[in-house]
Amino acid sequence: MAGSWRGLLAASLAVCASVAIAQTPEPGSNTNTQKQLVSSAPVKPVITDSRKFFPQVNRTAGRKNLKPENPKDPNGFLIGPPNNLRMGDSILPNNNKAGAKFPGIGFTGLTPPDPHLAVGPNHVLQVVNTKIAWYDKLGNIQFEQNFDNSGFYAGLAGNFVFDPKVVYDPVAKRFVTIVLDVDFDTFESYFFISVSDDDDPNGLWYTYKIENTVSVGGDLHWGDYPSITSNGDMMACSFNMFPFANGGVFAMVIAFDVAEAATGADLNLSSFFPNGFTLQMSRVFGDTGGSIFAIGKVNNSTMRLTRIRRVGPNKVLSQTNIAVPAYSNAPLANAVGDFRDTIGDRVLCSAVSDNKIVAAMSIGDGPGGAARVGWWEFDPSDWPVSGSPTLVQSGVIQATQSGRSIYMPSIAINQQGTISVIATASSQSESPSIVVSSRKATDPLGQMSVPFKLASSPNYAGFGFSLRWGDYASVVPDPNDHTRFFGTCNTAISSFTWTTDIVTWQFQGGVGGGSNDVAPTSVTPVIGSVSGGSVADFAALDSSTYDVTSVLVPNRGFYAAYDMTFVAPSSTSNRIRATVSAQSTTSAVAGYVYIWNFNTNAWEYMGSGTFGTAQTELSFLSRAGASDFIDGSNNVQVRVFSLQPIRRRGGSPLPYDLQSDFANLQFMSN
Repeated sequence: MAGSWRGLLAASLAVCASVAIAQTPEPGSNTNTQKQLVSSAPVKPVITDSRKFFPQVNRTAGRKNLKPENPKDPNGFLIGPPNNLRMGDSILPNNNKAGAKFPGIGFTGLTPPDPHLAVGPNHVLQVVNTKIAWYDKLGNIQFEQNFDNSGFYAGLAGNFVFDPKVVYDPVAKRFVTIVLDVDFDTFESYFFISVSDDDDPNGLWYTYKIENTVSVGGDLHWGDYPSITSNGDMMACSFNMFPFANGGVFAMVIAFDVAEAATGADLNLSSFFPNGFTLQMSRVFGDTGGSIFAIGKVNNSTMRLTRIRRVGPNKVLSQTNIAVPAYSNAPLANAVGDFRDTIGDRVLCSAVSDNKIVAAMSIGDGPGGAARVGWWEFDPSDWPVSGSPTLVQSGVIQATQSGRSIYMPSIAINQQGTISVIATASSQSESPSIVVSSRKATDPLGQMSVPFKLASSPNYAGFGFSLRWGDYASVVPDPNDHTRFFGTCNTAISSFTWTTDIVTWQFQGGVGGGSNDVAPTSVTPVIGSVSGGSVADFAALDSSTYDVTSVLVPNRGFYAAYDMTFVAPSSTSNRIRATVSAQSTTSAVAGYVYIWNFNTNAWEYMGSGTFGTAQTELSFLSRAGASDFIDGSNNVQVRVFSLQPIRRRGGSPLPYDLQSDFANLQFMSN
């Protein structure tokens, strides 16, 4: 464990009237720069082998409690200087293609859930209050444990751990988690940094328990609402520092070397006390030029850019302000039966790729308006060495329906400059849903696609006892395929029980659309009877399903099938990919997909698989020669066929409903 920051920081800050004065402006600019404070002793790791946990998947929950009431920005909503800048609007048509969706970590008893995730080459790692789990990319769970003294932090954790986050360092090829550990009885504040020994989370982890109790004038402070990033050279994390009893509120940043953390070496820490509240460290999805970036707000027309870079043997932190279009304060979000806290007093997420920095937060739509998402893109240039950072673009993501709130966003940018946002949507008639919005680098500045629903909370009727919802969400590009995004938000399975979903999607849009992915325009049952839903339920993987009740075919078994009609785009196609997601209500059933050949007037087999008792995706590629499957009106016919057969050696087949949540065709040129 590191030597306490208390004495070191008390001495360092005693000469300052406030923490902010610890920075010195660079001549001729509005840039403030400060050098690192070095910890008094390095931190030694504890090595954990995840393969030794038994069982590997532990569904039991840890301590049940509310996390500390979310402390707000003590400065409130500040009005900044006026300017002539204007934000764009979310007016692009939807071209997000829904991909696989699978359940994440379920209810742990701690509210709010604080879901967060990172994605490596072969694994998806998710954290919530207060658990860790990882999956393969098909959603098969491999590991789940509590973040407590009997679980992942055995022998290390105190009585209350919370606010977990995770990142994947694409350069060092490591997963990195941060979790807070605060004792409000003894006035002690710690956090854990855990680093995998390679890009596979199964195996060794190096865990560092670091004290960040800060004394200012004898008043002790604890760290809240962490943020973390790692760029292959440096790791850095930020905290909002609140008093246990008396004192002010300030920000703290702690940085250290990846070379030490990634190998389990003793960790040497550098700390900074920059201006601001909630400095969101920019997660790394592309080149950063060796720097660490962070974004925070100053007021409603000013953002603050933070940069940490190496200058000789030292780490140096610089900050500057950037004017942005003025925005309104975020109200509570409308929801069925109650309202939700939008955490609108702070930037909620930031990301960087190839010198493009993006950030997002909950904002308002003027007096009486619903909550919506504000987003920004910045170019840091080579500041503070030369040049000045600039605002590239900004915009809002808002609902097309009156009274619908969009809030609690996370934002990512891939190496092609595609920006994607995940958020929660709800209204007084809509339970909280997961929505996404995206844009390509070539789209008009300031524009995003309309929100597209990927999941919902069908049994939610209000939490009642708390306005807390997520506190945050997460979206990241797949490091193997940067056109694909993974995200997580919480939903609800009842009025008092949250759960989480892990969703995937691709954005294939641009100006005026032009996507080669199409949803069905009509659906007709051919075996069985419709018991719920319509063709509209195929458009998104959102738990709204088209249901066909099976019928018994004598001496064969129970069958259910339907035909779908699609309209092909005008562009020339050589192959067609058919994707269907469905489930059976009783037991797994065989599933088959066929496509109609207009030349032979016969169904042509595409592929088969199994529809389980949870949504299961089947996706098959046609042979070359797609023109055989497209008629003169550009129509394409696809049949989905399922059965539960009679077995030869005993056992009776069970009737079932085939519940289909998603279907589309992708028209491909090769």
